[in-house]
Amino acid sequence: MKIPSVLARRGVVMAAASVLLLLVVGGVAYATSRGSGTISACVHKRGGGWYSARHCRRHDRRIRWNGSGRRGPRGFRGFPGGPPGPRGLTGARGPRGHTGARGARGPAGPPGAAGVSAAITRLGAANQAVSSTDQTNPSVMDTIALSPGSYVITASGWAQGTGPGTDTIQCAIDTGAGDQSMGETLGSTEQGSVALTLPVTITATSTFRFNCYRLDANGMNLIRSQLTAVKVGTVTSQ
Repeated sequence: MKIPSVLARRGVVMAAASVLLLLVVGGVAYATSRGSGTISACVHKRGGGWYSARHCRRHDRRIRWNGSGRRGPRGFRGFPGGPPGPRGLTGARGPRGHTGARGARGPAGPPGAAGVSAAITRLGAANQAVSSTDQTNPSVMDTIALSPGSYVITASGWAQGTGPGTDTIQCAIDTGAGDQSMGETLGSTEQGSVALTLPVTITATSTFRFNCYRLDANGMNLIRSQLTAVKVGTVTSQ
């Protein structure tokens, strides 16, 4: 008896469905064509049973289906997450770390530039008469010329009276813009020291004078007068 074609086709479909179900659920053996991505099996002509074989038996039919379906369309982008959570609490402060080892001593730096200190000293005559009694035209004991810079100038000497009575000597370092004065009252043959100090900054070459004059008519000499200028970096008045 010949099986109608409709029933035959239905048997093939049912057989294929059975094969797929068994492959997914039971994990039975199947044949996969290398590189083709298809699955194949043999279906019995009678009864619709199936089996796996390289070559199907005579009158049996081979069926094939794809091992995987086509790639589906890309899904929609998910919804954004909720707002960020609150900031966490600040953790406790950790303990203080150990003091690190002392580093190696660095190399010595290059020597600095030479300083600007310099001293200029002028020595007057051993015994000079202070002959002037005019403050506007005093006797010049010594002079010193200095180039621009900052200096500390000192003037000193021993004053000695030569007349029968007392006399007063006034000495100053003449800066050209005001004097640094000192007075000393001495009697006949008496001696007294004269010492003056003046810090100054000049911007041009200048000459400074060690001047003295008498207030009275009695005689007065200046012994061992000395005028010294020491150049320094800066001069600060306090």
